[in-house]
Amino acid sequence: MNRPGLVASKPKNWSIFQQKMRNFKPQMRPFHLVIVYGILFVVSLFITLYGFITYSMGFEFKKEYNAQNGQIEFNVELQHSISEPVFLYYGLTSFHTNHRRFLASRDEKQLAGKDISEDALKDCDPRISDGIGIHEKYPCGLVAEAIFNDTFSIYSNSSLIKPSTANIYPSYETKLFRCPNDDCSSQRVNVTDPHFINWMRPQPFANFRKLEGVFVDGMPQGVYTVKINENIQGGQQSYQPSLKGSKYFVLSTRQWMGKRSLFIPIFALCISVMCIIVSIFYMCVSRYDQHLKEDYLQRHSMKIVQSSDKRQY
Repeated sequence: MNRPGLVASKPKNWSIFQQKMRNFKPQMRPFHLVIVYGILFVVSLFITLYGFITYSMGFEFKKEYNAQNGQIEFNVELQHSISEPVFLYYGLTSFHTNHRRFLASRDEKQLAGKDISEDALKDCDPRISDGIGIHEKYPCGLVAEAIFNDTFSIYSNSSLIKPSTANIYPSYETKLFRCPNDDCSSQRVNVTDPHFINWMRPQPFANFRKLEGVFVDGMPQGVYTVKINENIQGGQQSYQPSLKGSKYFVLSTRQWMGKRSLFIPIFALCISVMCIIVSIFYMCVSRYDQHLKEDYLQRHSMKIVQSSDKRQY
């Protein structure tokens, strides 16, 4: 007996409801694979050539420094004018900002300008108080305590030129850093400073660069004098000899893919080499497969001729 409920819930006799749709099973033969890998080879080769060309056309000056008596001075000579923006970086090696304990030693509520008691600053351990034990540090934590505070001064014809600090960090992070009552004058560190915000962003590797500023209008041809003041604080004096780390001053332009680097061109070159090797392999397979087919058809045709001769006999 048919029940009304079952009849009403019965799906329609359509292919899409009854799983009767025709399936699509493409078969990639060796010839088709040669075409696919050939196209991928051409694209990778284009990226490789374009990457190497743009890298050679770019500009980068990199110098390792270790200030004697807290100060170092050197010259940078530009053979030609640079009209595009020039980016000023500082680089560090053997500095693990992604270490779990180092990364967790901060308090987001305190950085956002909220009044937090010392008892609530457990995440900042071991840098919670100012060492006297009277009041908490602001900002607290290892990340803020280890801030890179070397200063760079660049002179052109004895005139100080300052890079722009606008947009050296993502704009959405501005609301994450505020001083209590919006008053930063009485604080040990101005948490709204662009350099501080940029420093508080962790890096995935121990060797990294951080953006210090941008010369938006480029740099004209000439000789520039760079003065670096090394502000030793919180045990930074033993950073280089003990951890075998180094500090770098970097001036560089950017490429279409970001900062000046050979990673993407070399990676694309490896892909193109792999594609050409795989294409040659499948070409050999396709040729061998064609010989098998010809041999099969020849033997099959010979059998047909022999069987027809026997019938005629």
